[in-house]
Amino acid sequence: MADAGLVVMLESIKEDFRKASLTPGRIGEVSFSGRLTRSRGNCRRETDGFYTIHISTRLMGHTELVRETLAHELLHTVNGCFDHGPRFQEAARKLREYGYHIQSTYEPEAFEIRGRYQFQCSRCGVIVNRTRRSNFTEHPERYIHKGCGGHFEPLPERRPREK
Repeated sequence: MADAGLVVMLESIKEDFRKASLTPGRIGEVSFSGRLTRSRGNCRRETDGFYTIHISTRLMGHTELVRETLAHELLHTVNGCFDHGPRFQEAARKLREYGYHIQSTYEPEAFEIRGRYQFQCSRCGVIVNRTRRSNFTEHPERYIHKGCGGHFEPLPERRPREK
C-alpha cells in the first residue's frame, strides 16, 4: 500500500536525480513497512521490471531520515547501482550537491534508537548503540573508533521496564 506522503517525497527526489543526470528505475510501489526492524529501508527488483521500495515505520515522523532513506533506496534503481559498489558511491557523490548525504550503511543510532548495548568512545565521547550481542559487544576493547582512534567502553546495560 502506497503512502501519499512518500509518493510526493519520491517525486521531489526523482527531480533531484534528474538534475544530477541520474535516471532512476520505474517504481511500482513505495510504502512504509513495520517488518523493517534492522534497516531503514529496502529496494527490491520485481520480475516485471518495476522496483518496490519499503521504508521502516520506525522512521515515521523523522522527515529528513525518510528523505535520505528514500533517496538511498531510489539510488539502487539507477543502472549499475543495485549494490553499494563504485557506481553507487559515485552517484551518491553527485547527489551531495542537492543536499543528500547517502551512505552505504547506517548504524542503529541513525534510527535515533537506544540499543540494548551502549558503548562510549574514551577519546571523543561518541555513543555507539548495538541491539544484539556480537564480537563488538563481547570485546569492545579490541575495537578502535575510526573517527578519532579512541577505544570503546561499555555503558550500563539497558534493562526492560518493570510493569
